[in-house]
Amino acid sequence: RRAAIRDSSNRAASSPPSPENNDGEDENASAEAALRTAELRAGRAAMLGFFFTTLGDVATRGSGPLQQLRDEQTYVLNHINPVNLLKDALEVAGFYVESVVIIWVCLAVVFLAAVQQGLAN
Repeated sequence: RRAAIRDSSNRAASSPPSPENNDGEDENASAEAALRTAELRAGRAAMLGFFFTTLGDVATRGSGPLQQLRDEQTYVLNHINPVNLLKDALEVAGFYVESVVIIWVCLAVVFLAAVQQGLAN
């Protein structure tokens, strides 16, 4: 009996371990599943991108990106009053001033800058 055990242990030790087919198949299956998941996510991202691009075109009347930027710039220039913006900023800081005071200060600064430029020449 001991001889049989020695023979089987010698054979197991002398033969190189062979990879089991089940492990290789499991790795291939998991790699294929990961690939399918990645492809599915990429497809969904593409569909969402197309949807939001189409939605953006509908919202901007088909204007291209440069036209959209020009529209945003003109909106800001037409709808934001710098005097009110400065007045609000000063009020947040705790200084309550009238709009007329801000305009007079701006005019005085421009006048002083013009005089300084004239004296430098």
